[in-house]
Amino acid sequence: EMKRKLFNDEKLKKEHIKLEEKKLNEKLKFEKLINSKIHEKSAELSGASLIRAKYIKEKSDKEKNEEEKKKITEQQKIKSARETAAVVKTIIEQSEYERKLKVPSYIELRDVDSIAAEKAAQKRKEMREKLRKQKQDLEEGKRKQPSLIERHEQKIAKDSGYVKALDKINNTIENKSSKAINKVFDDKEKLFLGLE
Repeated sequence: EMKRKLFNDEKLKKEHIKLEEKKLNEKLKFEKLINSKIHEKSAELSGASLIRAKYIKEKSDKEKNEEEKKKITEQQKIKSARETAAVVKTIIEQSEYERKLKVPSYIELRDVDSIAAEKAAQKRKEMREKLRKQKQDLEEGKRKQPSLIERHEQKIAKDSGYVKALDKINNTIENKSSKAINKVFDDKEKLFLGLE
């Protein structure tokens, strides 16, 4: 909304400047016409043209005086507005200073914003560090993980150890009746031993 207002203000200023330039050009043309020497022939034609020129000159002088008065009043308004703004500014600064003295833990809004920005930057830094550490841990885990061939060899060793253990248990059973074997081994173990 502020941008729109500023844009409109600038647009109005530009239009005002164009109008002023147009008025100034018209006045310059008019003054040139008035100040130009009147040819003797035209002066001889009628006294009405002299009266008219005198009337126009008086009118333009009157307009000039009014414009000068307007400019002076505008300048006075601007000057008084500046003076008022300076007084208001000093009053506000004084009241702010007194308010800050009353509250010892006072933090200015500008300081709050900068503190928040610093905290956000610190959090981002911590998050980046945490992500870097996690990535490092993942890479470390990948390096420590056995390869596919190593895992296959480990599985074969595990299975052969399992079969050997089952075989030893089978050899230690005195009575190799199916009831005793069924009590000790399940179906999977029986398949490993080739008992079924």
